[in-house]
Amino acid sequence: MASEPVNPLATGVTAELYKAAIGPEGQDYYLRHFLKFDADGKTSATWHWPAYWATFGWLVFRKMWSRALVYAVALLGLALMIFGVGKLAFSYSDATALMLFLLFLTVAFVLPGLYANAWYYTDCSKKISAALRNAATVKEACEALSGQASTRRRMAGVAAVNAAALALVAGGVNFVQDFGQGGVPLAQTKLDAPAAGDLAVAAQPALAVVSMAVPEVQTQPASAPVTGISASASAASPAVTEELTTKVALSPASLTPMPPEPVRMAVTNTDKPVSTTAQDKPVVSVASAGTDEKPKATNATHKWFVQVGAFAKDVNAQNVRTKVEAIGLPSAAEPSDTPAGRLIRVRAGPFDSKGEAEKAALQIKALELPAVLVRQ
Repeated sequence: MASEPVNPLATGVTAELYKAAIGPEGQDYYLRHFLKFDADGKTSATWHWPAYWATFGWLVFRKMWSRALVYAVALLGLALMIFGVGKLAFSYSDATALMLFLLFLTVAFVLPGLYANAWYYTDCSKKISAALRNAATVKEACEALSGQASTRRRMAGVAAVNAAALALVAGGVNFVQDFGQGGVPLAQTKLDAPAAGDLAVAAQPALAVVSMAVPEVQTQPASAPVTGISASASAASPAVTEELTTKVALSPASLTPMPPEPVRMAVTNTDKPVSTTAQDKPVVSVASAGTDEKPKATNATHKWFVQVGAFAKDVNAQNVRTKVEAIGLPSAAEPSDTPAGRLIRVRAGPFDSKGEAEKAALQIKALELPAVLVRQ
């Protein structure tokens, strides 16, 4: 009997062997497709809903181990490629990664839905051939096939294992996605971070030199007014003075006068605005105040402005004003003669309080424009 065709035409014996190999679950459905494949002499694409909705679980339930292993490895591997290596290599967005994964899942489920009956037909044919070779009669072959067939109890166990596998896949995908999102921004933060901390550390040596120059000022006669930092300190360390001026210019908060003891130091703004053009550069100087001068009383009528820039061309100044007024802030353009030539200074304001000015500065910075607080 082993030399006879495994699946001849649809006969009673063939049908009994198919029923034994299939088992009680879905027996009539599969038997109808198997007999059709025998009549056609080949397999074809037919739709199978259980294999579409739960491909891995269905393959395990029907004991197609090799196909289940290949399917699981392909699913996990492509998921890692899309959310891990592919995302890091091509830097596509999370939405693109999700679309790629959904496209892959569609293909991964549609193909089993179309060819599940053909796969199961091939697998059952191999089992029937092995049973007929090892059994003396067809009845013994059917009994052996029935012992290997899937049952309802097995279906419940496979459902539980399938749920655990899906949870494992979801956890792996989330881990890879979190790693891709947390690793790259960390490097970017380290590159963009040195603004506040580094400037504060860099300014400490310059402030230390200014403090060392204070005793020289105190040794001058009482009749001679102290006009600022001593000339010897300025001549001995011009690089320090220039560095201090540059560091102060980089931070809007440093424009507020901060006199160290016992010599009063005033950091004044020469009203040279920050410009968006290459030729317009901010100028902030360190001015000295005499000992006979006292801080002026705060004038309640002083207003706050946000200086946006200074421009050599009217059209550039007007463009900046248009952007500022578009977000609901008042603006003004004021021409000013400077050693570099005539410049048009653009300011937003006036504002009654510093808080209103700071709020306006944040709105202006959102437009990618410079914003420096000025009080008049």
